[in-house]
Amino acid sequence: MIRPKKLEIFCGTGGVGKTTLATSRAVALASKGHKVLLITIDPAKRLKEILKLSEARAGKVETISSKVHLNMQDDFSFDALLMSPRETFKRIGGEKVIENPILKILTRPNGGMNEILALVEVDHHLSQNNYETIILDTPPGQHFIDFLESSKKIKLFFKKIYLDIFQHLKSGGKKRKFFTTLLSSGIKKLLDLLESITGAHFVTEFIETIGIVYNHKDDFIKALEVQETLKNKELSNWFLIASVDHKKISEAAEIKSKAASFLHEDNYFIINRSWSPHLAKWQPKESKMANIRTTLWNREREIMDFAEKNYINILQFGEIFSLLPEDQVCQLAKSW
Repeated sequence: MIRPKKLEIFCGTGGVGKTTLATSRAVALASKGHKVLLITIDPAKRLKEILKLSEARAGKVETISSKVHLNMQDDFSFDALLMSPRETFKRIGGEKVIENPILKILTRPNGGMNEILALVEVDHHLSQNNYETIILDTPPGQHFIDFLESSKKIKLFFKKIYLDIFQHLKSGGKKRKFFTTLLSSGIKKLLDLLESITGAHFVTEFIETIGIVYNHKDDFIKALEVQETLKNKELSNWFLIASVDHKKISEAAEIKSKAASFLHEDNYFIINRSWSPHLAKWQPKESKMANIRTTLWNREREIMDFAEKNYINILQFGEIFSLLPEDQVCQLAKSW
């Protein structure tokens, strides 16, 4: 088995089996006695279907029983969490904070703060140090890149000029000095524009929202530590996933390119839904079937050639024919 690390990242485009593989990894590690937390920050929440989790429990850690949730004979467990931006902000700011109308919108799934708050949530659980391994099921494609680059958004927002402004707001400085600061930063023009479009009430809520975020800046800035964990070979494993589909392979290569500044040598390229184990055993006598086998085999060989040219570590997971998610997870877990 691949040596588990503190943080393991599963990434890839949509539809390649990323969540199922991430869950199978959690099962494989937990069955060996490792204490594991599986987090999905994918708004699609495929994990909810696989493990029969309740949407009402999003944002709360749930214990997954191998017998109850996966119908396995072996008795073990691991924890799972459906990422909820709203619950993350409530944890750091309290119930009253998330009653802010603008934050209600921003903390919806795909509301704009998903990736940033995901970084905060992962940092929280890493800091708690309750788990040997945290497995991260990431959103597909560009949303995953947005998650990786969310540190840039945090750094941009908390530039010194904004810190000066909101520190002055917090301390109740003289109105004239604050107004001068606003003018010099260009924010006055922004607020005037917002007021002309939305009315003064919205501007008041807008300023309140920025103030709330600033008051909890320490949680956001601390979350930047996750980026260093992602880059650390001793602390993280990366799993880039593609299914047996040339387009998906190309998209996986694009993700790798965009994530290059974070990747280290311990990154694994997974070819999912591979037919080669079945094709090796299938020796049809009929010419029509033999031609089909040759076509499938050549396609697999083409994909493997691509992988061997571009990746150091390659894993293959065979096609699972069961339609039941729990069966797929359990069978894949044996391949780790």
